[in-house]
Order: sequence, then C-alpha cells, then structure tokens
Amino acid sequence: MNCNNYTTHKIKTLNQNIRKEFDKQFEHLGITGQQGIFLIYVSHNEKVHQNDIEQTFGLSKSTVSGIIKRMVKKEIISKQSDYPYVSICATEKGKKLVEKMDEVRNKINEKLLTGFSNEEKSLINNFISRMIENMKEEE
Repeated sequence: MNCNNYTTHKIKTLNQNIRKEFDKQFEHLGITGQQGIFLIYVSHNEKVHQNDIEQTFGLSKSTVSGIIKRMVKKEIISKQSDYPYVSICATEKGKKLVEKMDEVRNKINEKLLTGFSNEEKSLINNFISRMIENMKEEE
C-alpha cells in the first residue's frame, strides 16, 4: 500500500471512529451524531438554509431533508419562511441541547488527543486544516 492510500485509509478510519463515538455519546441526549453536528452548525450560524447544510456536509438534498424532518419532529430545530427559501433555526430546546453537546465534544476531543503535547496538538490542527484546504474544490 503506498503512502497516499495509507493516509486516506487512516483518515477514513479515524472519521468512522469519531462518528461512532459521537453517536454513542449523543444517544443519551436523544439524537444521532449527525443530528448533533447539524444542530451545532445551525446554532452557530445566524441564517441557515437547507442548501447550506447540503453544501457544508456534502450530502444530498433527500438525506438532509430527512434529517431536518426528524429534528423538527424532536422540536430541536424549526423551519421559518424566508422567501424564496426556508430558514432553519435552533429552538430553545435545541440551544440547551447544544450546551450539553459542547461538553460531549470536549470529552471526545480530549480522548482523541490523549498523550499529545500542546505542540503536537497544534501541529495536528495545522495539518488537518491544510488537508481540508487541499481538498476544497476550486470554484
């Protein structure tokens, strides 16, 4: 296996492990990891439309629609008319949930970076940011 394939495989495996951990940790809050990530995104952005979520997370319209529908049913987000779009906002219940999720995210970050020095943590964050930039498609 060449180095590049090995790197992408390791990143994919890490991503899967992080998603499993989010799902496990968020389960007691009554949401999935994906719903939690959407809720955090919505709560940290003033005006969010469905297509923003689709583009940010690289998901199809139908996938995002289904997740939003389940989140509205749980009353953690609401949809408001914003012609010609529909804005998605965190409800009060959703905002309180985000506070609890921040604690979970901190625990997962601590677990993920256990044993790394502050200098190594900084390097890891810089490397990951550069990889994200490398993978952005040119417009």
